[in-house]
This record gives sequence, structure tokens and C-alpha cells, in this order.
Amino acid sequence: MEYFGVSEWLFGYLVLISFRRCVGIYSCISIFIQSNLFKEDTPHYAQSISRVLPYPSSFTPDLLTVALDMVRSLYKPGIRFKKAGVFLSKIVSQEVLQVDLFGEYTLEREYKKARLMAVVDFINQWWGHNTIFFGAQGIGREWKMRQERRSPRFTTRWGEILVVST
Repeated sequence: MEYFGVSEWLFGYLVLISFRRCVGIYSCISIFIQSNLFKEDTPHYAQSISRVLPYPSSFTPDLLTVALDMVRSLYKPGIRFKKAGVFLSKIVSQEVLQVDLFGEYTLEREYKKARLMAVVDFINQWWGHNTIFFGAQGIGREWKMRQERRSPRFTTRWGEILVVST
């Protein structure tokens, strides 16, 4: 995976896991990246980094900005990466959001961000997945997530419910 492949994968994944429908907002983001540690003929590399956000957020562009900076610091050219991931942690309830005393972080600004993301989510729900997406997610998307060992989702997907016939 080249730099853009790694960043596209991470940002696509980050958009998937930034659940705006839940009540929480995130205060910390962690990213890990590693090469194939079992191949002897390739260089081995595994690193991770965590950052506490300046203020809690579930606004995807804020999370993407921090994540892009983190990926730039972790990425090493010439290494073929096999695995990368994102963790969002230190989840805080939106109801106990504390504003900044000096005015850089205001509730009005957060409400505007929440309304924007609600519109994006509504359009994607109405017109189909990825009707509107962030450029950092990539347009071509040459990579594909490996799912050969994925367990059946018949408890959470209507289309995968087991059908028993007699």
C-alpha cells in the first residue's frame, strides 16, 4: 500500500466508525500501521500514534484533519503495508459538553457542524451509500477490504437471515 492507499483506507474506515448517530463525541484518536511481519524478504515496520483532540468532536472533517497529520508522521516510503487501523476513544456525552472559556470552541459552532453532518448522512441514506463522501476517502479506491474470514451477519442484516426449508 502506498501513502495514498494507506490514507484512503484509514479515512474510509474513520468515516465508517465515526458514529454521529450515537450520543457520544470523541476526545482521542489512535492510528496503527504495520507491514507483514511474517515475510522475511520485506522490511518489518509497525508503529502507532495517539492524539488527544483539542476539544471533543464527532465532526468527520475535524477527525480527518488530525488523522491525516498522524498518517504523515507514521508513513515510511518503500514499505508495503499490510494492516492499518483507527481507534476513537475517550467518548464523552454530547449533553455534558464543556465550552471554551475564551470562545474558540462554542456550542453554536458545534451545532452547525452537527447539522452539516446530519445533511450529509441524510443524503447518503436517501440516495445511497457514498453519494457524498470526503475527498480524503479517495475516488478510485484500488484497495479492497479483505473479508474472507468474516463471520455471517444474520443477526444484524436482514439480507443474510438464515432460511430453513423443509
